[in-house]
Amino acid sequence: MTSRQDALEQIRVIAQRHGLTPEEITAAIQAQAQGGQTGATNKSGLIAKLFSYIGGIFVFAGIGTFIAMQWEHMASPARVVITLGSGFAAFLMGLAAMRDERYRRAATPLFLIAAVLEPTGMMVVFHEYAANSDPLHQVLATTSALAVQFGAAFRKGRDSALLFFALLFATGLCWAVFDLMEMDGEWAAVAVGVSLLSIAYGIDKTPFAAITPFWYLAGSIHFFIGAFDVLEGTAVEVLYLGICCFMIYVSVVCRSRQLLVTSTAAMLFYIGYFTNENFADVVGWPIAMILLGLAMLGLGAMAFKINQKYLQSG
Repeated sequence: MTSRQDALEQIRVIAQRHGLTPEEITAAIQAQAQGGQTGATNKSGLIAKLFSYIGGIFVFAGIGTFIAMQWEHMASPARVVITLGSGFAAFLMGLAAMRDERYRRAATPLFLIAAVLEPTGMMVVFHEYAANSDPLHQVLATTSALAVQFGAAFRKGRDSALLFFALLFATGLCWAVFDLMEMDGEWAAVAVGVSLLSIAYGIDKTPFAAITPFWYLAGSIHFFIGAFDVLEGTAVEVLYLGICCFMIYVSVVCRSRQLLVTSTAAMLFYIGYFTNENFADVVGWPIAMILLGLAMLGLGAMAFKINQKYLQSG
């Protein structure tokens, strides 16, 4: 496939993902060609987004500095209000900002502040009023409450930031549940990794695809670490190399650079590990890997030619 055909294919995928019609695409291209206020609008939008994030950083820094300065002088209720109360207030302000197009760009920084302060505040509540409770139960209560909160808000507001934080706390909830079930860590990592990859693939076909790179990265890291721990030292350990090859194929299907990078890194790590364990002093082993790699490159080129000559023409 030529670069031009590949670009057209990407346009088709993006149009299908966002439900765009050919007429809308044509109108957008014509508007860009004609100029007008498009450049000014984009520039002003970028500036507004920049100031929104900088403003959010200053707000968060101010709250954090105030808490640090006054913490020792605060009673328990005040500590809860300044952490959990501030976080929930930021969450409500984010929801309000979503309703007004003028302030919509401020919603994401506010949700970020809420996502930091609310779990901190809930841990403060447990520390101040339930210090003897099980820490695992505290994490379970915190992650479940916040996953429900952000999930319900996403269902109503349909915002990418809300979906991102809902998934973040849901991931923490899964880890807490697996820990409560006393599941082995490597199997828990595999389960979480596969779940995140599946969810990311589903989200990638929706208007919220902007958040999927992070979840492809997080899911693949979970999966590769867990899979290696499961297979290490077993009779079928070499299957890890096949898993890496399969995930490289999946990365091509999903068009995910993050998944491709982690799959390649996992394969290189395993080759290095396998070499160190079994062929540390065998000079012929690196030569054999080079010849195998050249053979794979040749097979890849042959497959590309077959695809171009026979499959696409059909």
